[in-house]
Amino acid sequence: MNTPATGYVRLVIVGGTGMVGGYALRYALGLPAVERVTSISRRKTGISHPKLAEVLHHQFGPGNALYRGFTVAVSRSRRC
Repeated sequence: MNTPATGYVRLVIVGGTGMVGGYALRYALGLPAVERVTSISRRKTGISHPKLAEVLHHQFGPGNALYRGFTVAVSRSRRC
């Protein structure tokens, strides 16, 4: 398993090309404690950064398996 070094975090941002997601993405890339940021979106962010990995998913929406899996994972995490 590929785990981050102690004290560093890895983030996944869905919708990094939108207004709020784009702000969150740029903010996260500037934080020293963030080791890696993965952006899942329908189009490229237009940001080039060594910490950034982009996943383009043109069909991301309610009818997609990735979307359903993401919403299930989020709803399960909110039960705590």
